[in-house]
This record gives sequence, C-alpha cells and structure tokens, in this order.
Amino acid sequence: MLRELRLRYKQTALGFLWVILQPLLGTVIFTMIFGGLFASNDPNQPPYALFVLSGLVFWNLFSDGVNFATNSFLNLGDLMKKIYFPRFLAPLASVCVAAVNFGINWGLFIILWVVFWQRQVGSGLINWGLMWLLPILIIASWWLALALGTLMATISVKWRDIKHALPFFLQMLLFLSPVIYPDRILSPTMTYISYLNPMTAIISLVHSIFFASPLPDGHLILMSAGMLIIISMGSWCFFRKRERFFADII
Repeated sequence: MLRELRLRYKQTALGFLWVILQPLLGTVIFTMIFGGLFASNDPNQPPYALFVLSGLVFWNLFSDGVNFATNSFLNLGDLMKKIYFPRFLAPLASVCVAAVNFGINWGLFIILWVVFWQRQVGSGLINWGLMWLLPILIIASWWLALALGTLMATISVKWRDIKHALPFFLQMLLFLSPVIYPDRILSPTMTYISYLNPMTAIISLVHSIFFASPLPDGHLILMSAGMLIIISMGSWCFFRKRERFFADII
C-alpha cells in the first residue's frame, strides 16, 4: 500500500493536495451546473454544496478504489512471473490507497459540516441516532470497491479494453446515485433501478444521518445489500477461477 501511495503522487507538484482538490472541484462544478435546479431555500435543507460533497466523498472512495484496482494485476505482471504471492493482495492494496484518500476527504467534510450546518441548526436536524450506521456504510463502500475492482482487474488481464469502458460505466453509475440530487425526486421505477446500485443506499443513508433526510424504504436497502452480496460472491468466484492463468496471460 505504501508503494502504491508513493507511486501515485510521485513527481506531482501538489502531491496529496490532489486528494482534497478532487472532491472540492467536483463539488464546485456540480454546484455551478445543478445548484439552480436542486438547491433549496428551505432552512431545514442543507446547503447544496455540502449535500453534494457528502455524496462525493463516499462516491470517490468507491470509484477511486475500482479505478486503482483495475490495473493492479497488470502493473504487477513482471513480479507475478518471478515469484508467487497471493494475487488478491494487489487489488486489496489499491483499494486501501482509496481508503487513505477517503480518510483525508472525510475529515474535510466533517470540518465543513460542522462550520456550515451543525453550528447553524444545532442537533435538531441531525439524526444522531443513526450515527452507529456510519462505520457500516464506510466498510460497505470499501467492500463494494474491492469486489468490483477485483472483478474489473480479473477481466482486464485478458481483455484490456476494460480500462477504456470503465470511466463510462462509473460515470453512468454516478448519475444513478443520489450525489447531485436527492433520491426522493425519482419516479418509483427509477428509484428501483437506482437502488440496484448499492452506492445509492449508502449515500442516501449518509444524507439521513447528517442532514436528517427521510430514510429510504427498508426493502430498497435490502435490495442494495443483496446486490452487494451478489457482486461480492460473483467477483470472488470469477477471480478464483481465473487467477491461476494470470502469469501465463500477462
């Protein structure tokens, strides 16, 4: 993991500042484009920029983890041919780098949340009773990134086109997640489609915790949890089936 961190920010002028700039710039861009459409003047609603940032921090944990992991086997191809090591460590280390980035961005969000929301509304519009869910949501986001990243990495060993298709796939998932809009504006059909993406339930629950947004329906949360389990099991089975061929193909 330390090697991944050093290589990722080596010879960059801003170094780890890029970790903070990524969600901040994304928040600014989304606020400029969609703020007029989704922002609310209701004092019981959070500032739109803070709403977006809360979703982006979790989304970046997921998307960075998938992106970092996708090339992990290819990056270690020469090493795989020389020595044996548990192949699963490659995507695991990559997703751990995304977790380090998340920790930095989460600290940034908490500071801005306290300054621009918690101090403004006190505890009246914050669901402290759901705070116990927060570690579960962080682990679920990390686990989803690991599962999907391992799947993408396994596929990319043989089919290198995956790295070109992945950005489009992740962008599509971003707009199916309630990062720039509250999920309550969706039609019932689109709501079900959106919750097939486990990140939708995770981000919606983050909003429920920090901004006291309405809780998603229980069956939608269970559906997202089920999809997370299916993705995890499918990814692990496919990886175990293909890993013995990695050194021959890379």
